[in-house]
Amino acid sequence: MSDTSPKSHSKNKLETPESTMPTPTTRRYAWHNLTNQQIAALEKNNNNCADWSKIFVTASFNTTLVRNNTFCGVMHIADLEDKILSYNGLEYRTGIRGCYIANCNIGANAVLQNIGRVKNYSVGNECVITNVCELVTTTDPKYGCGVEIKAMNEGGNRHFNTFADMLPADAYLQCKFMGNKPLQTALQSITAAENKKLPQCGTIGDNCLIRNCNTIENSNILPHCQITGANLIKNSTIKSSVTEPTAILHGVILEDCIVGYSCNILGNSIVQKSLLGSDVTVEKGARIINTMVGDNSTIACAEVQNSMLFHSHQQHHNNSFLIATSLLGQSNIAAGVTIGSNHNSRTACGEILAGRGFWPGLCSSFKHPSRFASFALVAKADYQHELNIPLPFALINNNLHSNELEIMPAYWWMYNMYALERNEYKFQHRDKRIEKQQNIESHTLAPDTAEEIIAAIALIELWVGTAAHAGKKTKLSRNMLIEKGRKLLKTNPSQVEQLKVFAEGLENSRRKVRILKAQKAYNAYHQMLLHYAVDTLTDYCHDHSWEKIKSLASDNQRTTRWVNLGGQLIAGHDFDNLCSDIASDKLSSWQQIHQRYRQLWLDYPLQKCHHAFDVLTMLNSGKALSKTNWNAMLKRFVDIQEYIAQQTLLTRDKDFQNSFYTCTFDNFEEQIAVLERIANDEVIKRTFQNFINYKENILRNTKQKKQLVSNQ
Repeated sequence: MSDTSPKSHSKNKLETPESTMPTPTTRRYAWHNLTNQQIAALEKNNNNCADWSKIFVTASFNTTLVRNNTFCGVMHIADLEDKILSYNGLEYRTGIRGCYIANCNIGANAVLQNIGRVKNYSVGNECVITNVCELVTTTDPKYGCGVEIKAMNEGGNRHFNTFADMLPADAYLQCKFMGNKPLQTALQSITAAENKKLPQCGTIGDNCLIRNCNTIENSNILPHCQITGANLIKNSTIKSSVTEPTAILHGVILEDCIVGYSCNILGNSIVQKSLLGSDVTVEKGARIINTMVGDNSTIACAEVQNSMLFHSHQQHHNNSFLIATSLLGQSNIAAGVTIGSNHNSRTACGEILAGRGFWPGLCSSFKHPSRFASFALVAKADYQHELNIPLPFALINNNLHSNELEIMPAYWWMYNMYALERNEYKFQHRDKRIEKQQNIESHTLAPDTAEEIIAAIALIELWVGTAAHAGKKTKLSRNMLIEKGRKLLKTNPSQVEQLKVFAEGLENSRRKVRILKAQKAYNAYHQMLLHYAVDTLTDYCHDHSWEKIKSLASDNQRTTRWVNLGGQLIAGHDFDNLCSDIASDKLSSWQQIHQRYRQLWLDYPLQKCHHAFDVLTMLNSGKALSKTNWNAMLKRFVDIQEYIAQQTLLTRDKDFQNSFYTCTFDNFEEQIAVLERIANDEVIKRTFQNFINYKENILRNTKQKKQLVSNQ
């Protein structure tokens, strides 16, 4: 019998050596030393190794598929059979060719070809890695964990530390609430513990495609990821799966990052020291540094630094940038917008904070620090003073002719309903995530915007009362002015329309801040509150019956504070408990904190209903709701639904009625071919269908109740 043992080792079957990091790739196989025949065949195929005894293979190891390589250190090579793998229409024959490989575990039927050096990596099954200069894990790798990201503020005192399973909510929790020292101390300890036991061997997950890249260093790449033509991937974790694959393509530099599932980083983009949520697209040379980008966002061409951007952020233009900006979701940045001019103060410590739906107009610029309520629509201008705009759904305009700042509260509801309804639909429709790890409230009217509306109503009452009392010698307290304004707004709208209403404290300047259409905005805000409350209650109960609705009444006071944590709305008292439990070590890991997020998300629909019921009670002058009140509100709700449908149609139809909108078309047929008919618009059809459904359901329930009463 011929000698089949290796030249420098006597054993035929070994467990995984302690010198390499055990991985799923190594655990699942029975490993064998190379036989002398296999060694001879490998050497004949121009393979080199200083010590063949450190290479372990399985029974299905085909030496003919291994050519022109240099091996160094401990190696595990799983089943290697002659197969063809196909990715993106390209075919690859399995095997290892033209590589320098040191201390690696290689999964079954992989393709490794023309790699300058691959060191300390565990490569998954059926991976294709070709034409890569370096794929290495060096000493003490971090894989993007523990990176200090200085978001929200250029000064650096705000920051968050990364870990592999980080969510946008975690970043905001660390970065925003810096004044809570016990919380921050606990979060730092929890994060350090999370990052304490990191493997010394990098991972390339199963079915990954990596080709034509320069350097990949100290990075974990999860299964089904595709990386083509990247310049540099360093110290990063890239999440990917068969249902939510991530792609990183030509010319990309990715460094010190955590990248979420189903992301696309394309076209010479640079992402450094950043956290990307799931389904984020970065393309066309975008530059993102020290920033958190939330789920379902797209950034193209632009420059973004030191920012915190929640879900559904859209920024597509080459000449826009954000610096030291926090946008709480559903934002859209137009071309030429320059938010980040921190040159107006002695140090770069200013911030911009805007609620959901922030939408600045073309070529707008702002002075730090400034703050905006939700769904602020800012007209094109250079805003040369700090702003603090507490009015949601407002249009903000810098009127140079009168040298005034003009604000029209509730503008979206009064004059841009089509856009409001389109936003309501598109943010839910564009959510392509399969595993929704970050919970998101995407409805335009929700507890956070409802509370902003309630606060805005009080401000309008104050400003109207002040305007009505202007020129009189007697002084009234703030509450008396609010009461005076409320009475006028409710009983004498014609007088209010004649008043010149001004606000204080909204701009850091001596010029006037004019409130436009105060009476109409006041009425609109009340309509929005009623719509939010009734829609929330009926949607939760799947019914309009008073018997179900009244069960949602709560003995507690209305929850007025809601915290937007990465897109998830959390009641103020629950958020306080969350912070307290973290600080007291009751929640001692990020896994436990994430579980609390999930539990709060399960509690949220009922909490939202309690809040909606309390809003209805407030609209009922604080009196307990009766069945009669509820039925009257249902009728008003149907009228509001009809108003929404009609305004959605009218605000879109204004475009078609504008001769300039259609002046580029030679005839009606060309216009229809390009724009389609307004009757086919999905947003309009959906709003009218909603109105019809609500009306039919409410009428049906009313008839059933009347029939029940007559039968009794």
